[in-house]
Amino acid sequence: MTVTITEAKARLEVPIEQVQKGAPVVITKYGKPVAVLSSHEPLPSTSVDFTPANRLRHLLAETGREAESKGLTDEILDRLLEDES
Repeated sequence: MTVTITEAKARLEVPIEQVQKGAPVVITKYGKPVAVLSSHEPLPSTSVDFTPANRLRHLLAETGREAESKGLTDEILDRLLEDES
């Protein structure tokens, strides 16, 4: 479901009901998405440091693990990088 900020302010119960049913709600402003309402679930405790540099390291590590799980090897990556030269 997508609603404008004006619609959300006028009838907040409608998007809240959708969220309670498990469907996230996108809120738009001037036609562009600016927020998403989703159900509240307790955040898992984490020791991840989310300063910008550490967040980038964390994302790079996650991306590397995902690439490896999909078959990207160092050898393939080296060949791809050589092709770019």
